[in-house]
Order: sequence, then C-alpha cells, then structure tokens
Amino acid sequence: MKANKDNLPTPTASPVWPTSDWPPYKTKSVKDLHLPEACPDCGGSGYFRQNVQVGHADFGRLIACACRLQEQNRVRQQQSQLKGWLVEATFENYKINAANQSAVQVARKFAQDPRAWLTLWGCYGPGKTHLLAAVVNHCLADHIQAVYYTLPDLLDLLRQGKLLDQQLHPLV
Repeated sequence: MKANKDNLPTPTASPVWPTSDWPPYKTKSVKDLHLPEACPDCGGSGYFRQNVQVGHADFGRLIACACRLQEQNRVRQQQSQLKGWLVEATFENYKINAANQSAVQVARKFAQDPRAWLTLWGCYGPGKTHLLAAVVNHCLADHIQAVYYTLPDLLDLLRQGKLLDQQLHPLV
C-alpha cells in the first residue's frame, strides 16, 4: 500500500485475498476436497445425485451411496444385539423338524412383514434363539432395523426406561 500526504495507507488495486491459496474453500464439490479415506463415488458425503434433465423424476433427488448404506448396515448390526454365532443364524441353516415346523412358518412370515413384536417360548433346545436371530438377520439384510433381546435383558431395559429412548423398530 502507498502512503498519502497524511502518512496514512491508501488502498491499491490489488485483490483482497491472495489469489494463490485463498479462499481455502474454493472447491466445486465435496469430491474435490481429496480427503484421505473419502469415498471415490460420493467424496465422503454419503450421497450423490444423478445428472438428469430438469423435469426428470430423479432431478435433484439425493441417492444414498454404497458407502452410506454400508455404514447404516454396520450401525444396524451393532444395534441388533446379535453376537457370536447368532450373527450367522439364518432360516437356511436352521434344522427344521416336525416339532418346530409351525414356529418356523410363523417366524418366516413375521420376517417378511415385521410389525410389532415376535416372541417365542418353549422348552430348552428346540431352536428359539436361532429362529429369532434368523428373523433379525433377515430384517437387517432388508435394511430394516431389528433388535434381539433375551427376556431378562428386555425387562431390565424396560425397568430402567432406556428402551423408550432408543428408536429401535421393530423389536424382535
């Protein structure tokens, strides 16, 4: 800057910001940020949009990226309360016999349209735990949030009022 007769600086015609590195946010999209571990498809935002003409049904609609869906699935799996062998429990690897055939049919039907609660009871050993875990795993595969609780754990949560704070539907 130059000085005038009062020895005060006078403005010059130079830009306000240095042009080489300012502003630091002058990227065109999240993809341009080149964050370390950012998804190559969405740039880490979790969503993208299709480049379609105005008036198209998908114009301006955000589409969840595969990385976002994977993260949602990871969170659902963690919240499902399934651990150990229960994570692998499916209807396909369940051993059906004459004694448990009706329970399998009810569990499969519930898994197709999970609303409210499903409770199985009976003696030790016929596979109630496996069936309930299979329902939860089926729901998780369909991107539906589901949770497995044993009765003592469920009653503890209800007594503590913690279950009402969680947005977990349907509960299985």
